[in-house]
Amino acid sequence: TNNSSISATNCLISNCGKNLALVKGGDYQFVHCTIASYSNDYILHKDPVLLASNYINVNNVPQAAPLNALFRNCIFWGEGGLVDDEVVIAGDPGATLTVSFDYGLWKIQKTDPSSVAGVTANQIINNQPPLFDSINTSKRYYDFHLQMNSPAIDKGINAGVSIDLDGKP
Repeated sequence: TNNSSISATNCLISNCGKNLALVKGGDYQFVHCTIASYSNDYILHKDPVLLASNYINVNNVPQAAPLNALFRNCIFWGEGGLVDDEVVIAGDPGATLTVSFDYGLWKIQKTDPSSVAGVTANQIINNQPPLFDSINTSKRYYDFHLQMNSPAIDKGINAGVSIDLDGKP
């Protein structure tokens, strides 16, 4: 999205190319969301599952707008592609950048998003596979439930979400 507003709770965003690209600012809140991508016969996983930026280049000229984003109890993961950092935050000094990650799990190999000015990270699990139940890209089968031994189990904070995607407490 481009300078928009999204409030998403209990969502699964998966295998859709660029997954989640929030550019040129906006106001966003993602709670209990999983954003994941796996290369398969139809999609090469080559972009981070999350790109958040307070600017966009138009004809090589940055256009900036304030970005305010909160990601709480979220998982950012990708496999089988060319991506080292599944979370990328980009800031332009021409606009405010405020991005918070609370109680999440992400795959980051090179650049920690919290090293970007305006980004905070609290209680993040780094580079530990979330242990999704079953992923079989050749059969196009994706079950993003967490296995009982997932490092993400019981690691979130109470965010007022009382049911999961299956409608269970």
